[in-house]
Amino acid sequence: MSNTPKHIDLIALDATLRVSEVASILFQLEMKGVVMAQAGKQFKTI
Repeated sequence: MSNTPKHIDLIALDATLRVSEVASILFQLEMKGVVMAQAGKQFKTI
């Protein structure tokens, strides 16, 4: 993860996890203020 937005599918591919698992992790990180959701299912670090 970086300040550059990255699509959830690419994050899952890099992490070798299912998209559903990554979505859950990203949601938790978003609630903690670590990542920010962007348009088009993209995420970046804050």
